[in-house]
Amino acid sequence: MAESTLNGQEFSERLTKIIEANLKNEQFGVTQLVHEMKMSHSSLHRAVKNAAGLTISQFICMVRLKNAQEILKQNPAITVSEVAYACGFHSVTYFNKCFHDFYGFSPGEAKKQTEPKNNAPKTPLPLTKQKKWLLASVLLSALLIILFFTHEQFNIPVLPENKPLEKTIAVLPFKNDSPDSTNAYFINGLMESILNNLSNIEDLNVRSRTSVEKFREGNKSLKEIAKELNVDYLVEGNGQKYGDEVLLNIQLIEANTDRHLFSEQYRKEIREVKDFIDLQSEIALNIVSKINAELSPEEEQNIKEIPTENMAAYNLYLRGLDYLRLAKQSPLFQFSEDIYKAKSLFEDAIKLDTTFSLAYSWLAHIYIDNLWYWAGANLADRYLDTGIILVNNALKYDAANVFAQSVKGTYYNYKGMYKEAEAIFEDMEQKQRDLPGTWETQFNFYRHQNDIYNAIKSFYKYLELKEENLPPYIIQSITMCLTNAGFPELRQKYARELTRLYNDSAGYLRLMGLTEMYSGDFETADQYYSLAYKMDSLDIGSWSGLMSNHLFREEYADAAVFLQKIENAGNNHQVSIATRFFGGYAALKSGRKTDAEIYFKNELKNFLNTIELNTPAAQRFESHFFIAVTYAALEEKEKALEYLSILNNIENVPYNYIMVLQKWPGFEIIREESEFLKLENNLVTKYQKEHERIGKLLKELGEIES
Repeated sequence: MAESTLNGQEFSERLTKIIEANLKNEQFGVTQLVHEMKMSHSSLHRAVKNAAGLTISQFICMVRLKNAQEILKQNPAITVSEVAYACGFHSVTYFNKCFHDFYGFSPGEAKKQTEPKNNAPKTPLPLTKQKKWLLASVLLSALLIILFFTHEQFNIPVLPENKPLEKTIAVLPFKNDSPDSTNAYFINGLMESILNNLSNIEDLNVRSRTSVEKFREGNKSLKEIAKELNVDYLVEGNGQKYGDEVLLNIQLIEANTDRHLFSEQYRKEIREVKDFIDLQSEIALNIVSKINAELSPEEEQNIKEIPTENMAAYNLYLRGLDYLRLAKQSPLFQFSEDIYKAKSLFEDAIKLDTTFSLAYSWLAHIYIDNLWYWAGANLADRYLDTGIILVNNALKYDAANVFAQSVKGTYYNYKGMYKEAEAIFEDMEQKQRDLPGTWETQFNFYRHQNDIYNAIKSFYKYLELKEENLPPYIIQSITMCLTNAGFPELRQKYARELTRLYNDSAGYLRLMGLTEMYSGDFETADQYYSLAYKMDSLDIGSWSGLMSNHLFREEYADAAVFLQKIENAGNNHQVSIATRFFGGYAALKSGRKTDAEIYFKNELKNFLNTIELNTPAAQRFESHFFIAVTYAALEEKEKALEYLSILNNIENVPYNYIMVLQKWPGFEIIREESEFLKLENNLVTKYQKEHERIGKLLKELGEIES
């Protein structure tokens, strides 16, 4: 019978039978129950929560305890230790604690309360003071049990001290106390290694690096941090590095009580990579044991795995990861100089160890996800070729490198090889459908194709599994998806989340300006962009936004002012193709016809090259759109209409295409042509159909009212 057809009671009974069949096996836990039920970990977790209001481990413990009490009732002569071992508890002390927490009295007291039937008095006896106390105790215990099982239904809170802790944990950024501040990369590397090892343990729910990074600086209390991250345990650390010697102080804290489960100092000489791995694995395993998490032999082996034997190469790799961390904190991380520093360090690491799979995969990520995507068309093909060679090397030296597999899927996606990309992503989904990263990859895959319906569907699956703060680029991406799907109120919800979580007010204002502009509300867009400009008058993103918005409003003199700022800055690698096109139009409308023609010819070359290379811009027909807009600006009507007609092939039409068709002043030269009107009508019909389809999905998800 499928799990979806079982009601809560039937489902609980089936779980109970499986647990009782393995009652004496102390090794039978969450992992084994997941296997027996033939469900994924997260699916079983949700099902148990819905059926019993408990986590999987809490449910297993409850079944063991109920069986223990039954044994005590039926066999009053049995010892507590015999009951503990018969019910799968490897420690009598732990059994006593769990039993008392659950029932409110100890197993020994439960035995005293249980009398053999043949010794029961035949006639009622007057209640002595002791018997009155005993009856009150039993009634109170019964009441506690009732409350335990009904608190979800009647919304009655359970006392915090009796509530079993879930294995949710956050590893906070370690503090570098080294005299040499450049050693911060090493302390950060230890922190990240410990976090990654814990994240790969199925029985733990670990918050990501992105979620904890914002607590590197600040004065929030541990309880406040734990509440915001929704975790029961926190790991704090600080370290110093003197030459080869590392001194590390680590604390594991039970967040609700502020109780330290351990506070230890580790001192170790790091001369080889094995020394580094031994140190971080010792800490990770100590954490696992203190919170009683289950650890499979494979997981323990992965924690102790050595990625390279070359310590110098590993140091370079750790430095590269630290620069990427810094880059991703920037609103324009794709243009950050820290990315180029990371690239150089990964390249140097590979020179020292040509079999270093992790270094290959991260370098491939930089080429495919950063350099290529934002490169000019003349470099794009070269970057993609380099990236796939690096990915293949990463998989050659470690076929199980999941990150490399994901990067390879992204490469296929960008090349328009969708069947190959889908094969990789489907394989990842089957093997790791419970990992947020799988759905993050799916989300990116669909949004790059303008398949907004499936992008939104993947995003909400990612959101369901993530259980923590979202990376800023994800929020930016879903905001644009919702803008292009035509749901402005919902997109504002996520745009506000960006500034709430990351305190990047300028970034929030630019994002809101962009979404308002592509929604056709140019006045509101101007307000957002102007506020962003006041906050940071040197920000090229604000200049670009204001210039583009002024052009839509036909305020050409104002647009020319911001074009001049962009030209004077000279940071060409920080200017998108779209910005360069708008720059050409601003030059044309300010009387700089020769300069405008240079802009347009250069960009036509770039756009045509993107079509030849089948880049994401070409796959989404953005390149064809910009070519048509450029030819319209050059007053070449036939070519403009020729490239516009190709847009009839679009299956999923985003709203910004409709808005530009209807409101871009450069289209006045062809706006009354029959071909133009026919195209506009066709795209509007397709957009409206997809808008309604996405609306039904959002209603099902509870995001908009039905």
